[in-house]
Amino acid sequence: MSNLRPIYCPECFNHSCYLKPKGKISIYFDGKQRTSGQFMFNLEDQRVDQIQSTMREKLEEYFQWYSEFQNKKPLEKVDLVSDDFACENGCGGENLGKFSVVGVLFLEKYFKNLIEELASEYDIPLDL
Repeated sequence: MSNLRPIYCPECFNHSCYLKPKGKISIYFDGKQRTSGQFMFNLEDQRVDQIQSTMREKLEEYFQWYSEFQNKKPLEKVDLVSDDFACENGCGGENLGKFSVVGVLFLEKYFKNLIEELASEYDIPLDL
């Protein structure tokens, strides 16, 4: 699997990081995560569209939950992150840190359009 955008290694400063074939993605809304805001992926057994479907379900759960709030603050940032990255140069062992998978596993335009669609559907204000 090739990245859609380069990921720079925080140790060797080359754009040599890649997403591992298996791992976990966490969803953050304005820097906060719900307990249920994560899902597993396996690029060896799943197509990207299947992972996108799981991501959409998890995002929809959050928007549905947040839509029930009386005083909703506009969402300023939504991100998908994973710490399941490795460096081709062997840097950092198993822990290089967390990186966004938007633009790596999911197209940025697709993700942005999905957030806007769900926000509109659930009447959630956005200020991205």
